[in-house]
Amino acid sequence: MQPITVRVSSKGAKNSCSSFEPRTTVERETTTPRVDDARKAFDDLFKF
Repeated sequence: MQPITVRVSSKGAKNSCSSFEPRTTVERETTTPRVDDARKAFDDLFKF
C-alpha cells in the first residue's frame, strides 16, 4: 500500500494515478476456422 498524497473529491473526474495503467492485449487466432463446423453443429442439433 502506498499513501494517497492528494484526495480525489469528485469520483467521476479524471485523476492522474501513476500506480496503474490500462493494459492492451491483442487476441490472435491460433487455428484456421473450418467452414463446415457451424453447419455440422446445426445438423447435429436438429438431427438432419
